[in-house]
Amino acid sequence: MTRWGAYVEQRLGELERGEGDYTGLRKPSAGTVAYAREVAAETFRDGTPTPSVVPTAEGGIDFVWRKNGYDVEICITETEADIWARQRVTGDEWASPLPDRDQMCIPHVLDALESDAQAAKL
Repeated sequence: MTRWGAYVEQRLGELERGEGDYTGLRKPSAGTVAYAREVAAETFRDGTPTPSVVPTAEGGIDFVWRKNGYDVEICITETEADIWARQRVTGDEWASPLPDRDQMCIPHVLDALESDAQAAKL
C-alpha cells in the first residue's frame, strides 16, 4: 500500500464532486481529475510522502510538497502536467512538462522527499 494513495484518492473524489468552498476557483473537470489520478499513479512511488491536493483558480489541480528542504509542485490541467521544484538551501530550481520529468531530476527530488520519511522511521 502506498503512503499517499488513500488521501490523494479522497481529495480527488472531493474535488470531482465539487465538495468544499470554490470561492474564486473553478471546479476541476472530470477530465482533469482523471488525469491527476493518472499522473499520481505513474509518477509517485510507494514511499513518496503524501502531497497536499489543491484546486487552482483556473480549474486545475496541484500536488504540493514543502518537505525536507524542497518545494515541489505538480500542476495539472485536463491536458497537461508540469513540475516545478526548488531546493531551498541552494536555490536551485527545475521546471518542465511532466513527460520530461526524468531529465529534470525528479527521481532525485522524490528521493529527497522520501529520505525525510525514512529518517523519521529511524
